[in-house]
Amino acid sequence: SYESILNRDTNSNDILKSEHLKDTILIGKYPELIVYSNKYKIAGKIDLPIFNEDKSFIIKDYKTDKIINFEPTAYYNKKTNKKEIKYFKSPINYIPNTNWNKYQLQISIYAAILENYGYVFKGGYINHITVARDRNGNYILEDDKPIIISEQEYEIKYLKDEAIKILELNK
Repeated sequence: SYESILNRDTNSNDILKSEHLKDTILIGKYPELIVYSNKYKIAGKIDLPIFNEDKSFIIKDYKTDKIINFEPTAYYNKKTNKKEIKYFKSPINYIPNTNWNKYQLQISIYAAILENYGYVFKGGYINHITVARDRNGNYILEDDKPIIISEQEYEIKYLKDEAIKILELNK
């Protein structure tokens, strides 16, 4: 069984600690939830996991990149004199290295960790928030907050097999 620490937003002073998370049932929204797997020696912070009474959950992740690259970009390789697409390293060296695929893998890893605790993953979403920027790329603020131009939600593909391959590297 896994030892873990789940930490709700520290401002809430609500910290859940459990040596056997499988005995703990989370219900509701847990902004910036920290998950840890002792088995895989990995931890991460999930922007917004939402848990249901039946132990199913979804994950929402928020990104403010200027663009999300859904398709790979070919780069000119001087050695081969050809355009080539960059891929992730082994064991997932068949997946193009784009920020979209990175985000899908990130959510998939979080989902795989939570599934080890008996939860059932029902979907992951990237919320791409476009913010106003000055010519140097810095956020333009209004009342000390970035000005949001648009928000678009995208559903990810659960890359469970790939997530497990990555997690197995950490064992």
